[in-house]
Amino acid sequence: AIDQVLSLRAVYIAPEEVIVAAKIHPAGNLNVEQLSRAMDDLDRRIRAALPTVADVFLDATASRTDK
Repeated sequence: AIDQVLSLRAVYIAPEEVIVAAKIHPAGNLNVEQLSRAMDDLDRRIRAALPTVADVFLDATASRTDK
């Protein structure tokens, strides 16, 4: 569902609590519903693998915006 991870951040907000934020470029062959389901699945998989992850924020964008 993801063609490219443009940026990825993990921030500790407490000793046992992490927030994950990623800007991704989605696969072009997915409609909005398929992308939404894929992002929900990714959120669940991250939390299952890393119990300290409190929140996952995924920003789906068409292209990278350089600062």
